[in-house]
Amino acid sequence: MEKTSGLLAVLFLCILFTQKGIAYGQPSRVGNDIFLKVSEIFRLIDRSNIDGYVSLDEFLSTVLDKDFNGDNAISREEWLTIDATIGSFDKETSNRIFQAFDTDNNDAVTLPDIIATFSTFDAAIKRDGKISPFEYMLVYSQLVTRAPTKKIS
Repeated sequence: MEKTSGLLAVLFLCILFTQKGIAYGQPSRVGNDIFLKVSEIFRLIDRSNIDGYVSLDEFLSTVLDKDFNGDNAISREEWLTIDATIGSFDKETSNRIFQAFDTDNNDAVTLPDIIATFSTFDAAIKRDGKISPFEYMLVYSQLVTRAPTKKIS
């Protein structure tokens, strides 16, 4: 039953992204590209790939893989470097996602930031100690598709 609802949720988001692309006068491919990238990132985080959910341990270890210098904090440079390497999103989108993960705004994603972010994903639908594909898609897609922040000069 949970797998069926997860598949329906993914289908719903695919339709939503496609419609969002059309609504803004962009090719529907744009929405589908975002959906595919977010789906791929979820698969990378779901390391055990047994139950289709992401546990806190999986989430922590995946985010901490971006910590190149071993200080248990991911700097903006580390974040942008790994995103550029895997080609997930453009620099502006990666920056917005970094800012969302950096919950205390100290320009580094630390363990407390990662745990708080996990909690945000987990609470998107039901707080149960694991992130479902739908919860992940819901929160991550909001981060990716939200309007760019204006810089004050």
